[in-house]
Amino acid sequence: MDCPSVLKALGKLGSDSAVDVLGFDAKLFSLAAGEISPILTELFNLSLQEADVLPDWKIARVTPLYKGKGHKHDMNNYRPIAVSGHIVKIFERYIQKQLMHYLTINDYISIDQSAYRPYHSTQTSIIRVVDDCIDNICDKLLTGLCFLDIKKCFDCINHDIMKEKLSYYGICDYELRWFSSYLCNRQQQVIANYKKSENAILNIGVPQGSVLGPLLFMLYVIDLSQFVSLSSCNLYADDTVIYCTGNETLEVQHKLQASITEVSKWYNANHLVLNADKCNVMTISSSYVRYDSIMNVVLDDHVLKQVDIIDYLGIKIDSNISWDPYVSKLCSSLGCCVNKLSRIRNVAPRDVLNKIYLSSIQPVIDYCICSWGFTYNYNIDKVQRLQNFAARIVSENFDYINSRGLEIIKTLKWMNVRQRRNYFTLLLMFKCIKGDAPDYLCNNVVLSCDLQSVYSLRSSQSMNVIVPSGNSSYLKSSFMYNGAVLWNDLPANVKNINDVNVFKSALREFLTA
Repeated sequence: MDCPSVLKALGKLGSDSAVDVLGFDAKLFSLAAGEISPILTELFNLSLQEADVLPDWKIARVTPLYKGKGHKHDMNNYRPIAVSGHIVKIFERYIQKQLMHYLTINDYISIDQSAYRPYHSTQTSIIRVVDDCIDNICDKLLTGLCFLDIKKCFDCINHDIMKEKLSYYGICDYELRWFSSYLCNRQQQVIANYKKSENAILNIGVPQGSVLGPLLFMLYVIDLSQFVSLSSCNLYADDTVIYCTGNETLEVQHKLQASITEVSKWYNANHLVLNADKCNVMTISSSYVRYDSIMNVVLDDHVLKQVDIIDYLGIKIDSNISWDPYVSKLCSSLGCCVNKLSRIRNVAPRDVLNKIYLSSIQPVIDYCICSWGFTYNYNIDKVQRLQNFAARIVSENFDYINSRGLEIIKTLKWMNVRQRRNYFTLLLMFKCIKGDAPDYLCNNVVLSCDLQSVYSLRSSQSMNVIVPSGNSSYLKSSFMYNGAVLWNDLPANVKNINDVNVFKSALREFLTA
């Protein structure tokens, strides 16, 4: 590490007071950055040279965070969030950046893992699963899915296995000794109800809430998909779904059962425990084709529950991908938010109401809109009506006769629901074309000019995208289909932009014109 990097990191701590587990204030570190950065740089480099982590750097303060479900007196319904010292976070962030770069350039990270990686998100992970299911429906195939739940995943990481995996991926010698020092004899104290526990020694698990913890967990499970032979695997941190296809239910059941058996063996070998009570299976198929949808899938002598709707990464996916359950949930959440906005409209000025909308309500609409946003028009209209009402509250315009909601949204310089959907879809298409998106999306985007040597196309010199072909109405609800159609409708001058910020500005202007 060099001194300018440490100085820059200290400056980012900000001017707000925040005392860490060691009693140090972030504000003081920021104010004294120029004086202490050379000393900290020397300490960090010495730690790397000696392959040793100071005991104080391995102390964490754990705060139980209620998951929002279940009885509050049940400790299993709390997530332990570990917070380490400010200095440790700066050091870990440097190590995390180096480790991620090493894993990426050597192509060690599985394409199936979407967490903690550049250009990846919950939205891209959901798009992958949903579009795969839609493709299967278009091919008149049934999709069987199993959603896995791990008990205390971060807290059950075995350090010996973790070190073996680090060594397997080429992290050896003093780098491996440094990680061994980082993992062993960690200490934590728990703070709850304004009381602090004594420090406890931990020789298992990685700290959830630290900078390095999530990346180490990802490295721990990085090879899971290699042990699944008959199914596809999609991972986002500890949220794992395996899915397979077939012409009939029995075929899907056979493949899914074989895959779950393989996965169970992997988890047992890696000292992780699957919570069979919370693992669910479901089938996804066209609403026009009837299957015998009952599957008997077993995990550790426990018949897994089969559901018609599943919560996955904050999205409700139903067995026909209609998005009706999710839109109902979304409208319920938006209704509560808009109601709160209405209650404060008499005491808050317009600019404050606008900021509240943009920071608290608009992100709720935007979440994964590239997937659910191409649902039926009646679902989009439900969400649009709530946005219209929010616009009336902010603008204080309740003239329903002379003023339409969409016109008020335009005067506020917002984008309506369909415009937001198209904006984020086109932005993701732009990133796919430029290679700034996950490989599982980029690989499905084919430019017309790339086929010039195979086909004689009038658009071969343009930036048009090949539109997936098919007659199924389901195809028209997929991201890849709608992304291609929307992209091809863009003006040539917008499609040929190379800078993402310039593209955003031009895209917004085009959509709101």
